[in-house]
Amino acid sequence: VRVVFGSLVAFGIAMLLARLFHEFFDALESGEGPWGRRIRHLLNAAPGRAVPGLIWFRLTINALVWVLFGYVMLRIWQVPAAAIRQIEDFMIRGFAIGEFQLVPYRILLAIAVFAVLVALARLMQTRMDRHWLRYARMDHGAREAAVAISGYVLITFAALVGIGIAGFNFGNLAIIAGALSVGIGFGLQNIVNN
Repeated sequence: VRVVFGSLVAFGIAMLLARLFHEFFDALESGEGPWGRRIRHLLNAAPGRAVPGLIWFRLTINALVWVLFGYVMLRIWQVPAAAIRQIEDFMIRGFAIGEFQLVPYRILLAIAVFAVLVALARLMQTRMDRHWLRYARMDHGAREAAVAISGYVLITFAALVGIGIAGFNFGNLAIIAGALSVGIGFGLQNIVNN
């Protein structure tokens, strides 16, 4: 009875937490309430547009709630300590796929850091557009281009930091980066000509 009752309580708490975070993110996405509108204005998210990085926050928080629920269920059902230690070891140290070490904890951390850095990149773009470049003697098109390019650079930096935290080897990405740089070079040539 204690195990079944504890399981039901833990499931109810996990559902409540998941629902609260869902409502919080929905309110932020729609801009309801003064704090939602303020955060959307701060991140320069126009009405009807998605808040940058919010989907990554949703995924990370959801994963954390259900991983925590699973851990609590293991404790409630009195799974032996050796099995729990083995699961913790799996989450923290990961497992090998060929030469690559996949660590679930680091992947969740990388997603969270990526989401934070994307939101900060959007905030920097907004500050740059509304405050820093306002006093520069640039025409509107040049100012928009500077803001867009800085956004691309910051998001690329966020992706690289997230990939680094997740534990991916940058040497394997060199071939892909070389192919992408050719395409980006042709695209930038057109932008510079304009």
